[in-house]
Amino acid sequence: MAYTTREFKRKHIVTLDQLLDMQYGQLQARERFAGKLSDNALQTRLGAVTGVLAILFWKATTFSVATSIASLILSSTTSEKKALTTMIDAGYIGLGSAIQFLRDPKYDRLEIELPFLEYRDFHTLDLEIALITGRGRVTRVHAKTGWIPL
Repeated sequence: MAYTTREFKRKHIVTLDQLLDMQYGQLQARERFAGKLSDNALQTRLGAVTGVLAILFWKATTFSVATSIASLILSSTTSEKKALTTMIDAGYIGLGSAIQFLRDPKYDRLEIELPFLEYRDFHTLDLEIALITGRGRVTRVHAKTGWIPL
């Protein structure tokens, strides 16, 4: 399958638990791209974080994420897979940086602008999958007194 790609940023308001789930999901995608997980194992592991699949991959089910990633892997060259794995790693590390904000008990959630790389079917332009590919920018945090811009 041929793809067209687009990079973009989108803001999301998330809690610490959601960020931890997103980071876990990002790690599972990375492991699949690196050939360390099967499609079934990916689907099983993503079952633990179904609440954040729509934010993380823009897909609603573990099956659709696993199918999209498998399709992307099959249509990518070795160098493309390596580059994408590197970008997924950067997203994983970036989520870890955002988690640090919410380790402070004064804050219960934050708004983060995340960088995505979107893959669409070249012929139909149907969305295949979107992946977090770098460090997000925390734009504000929420405390008992309200939102605090950063």
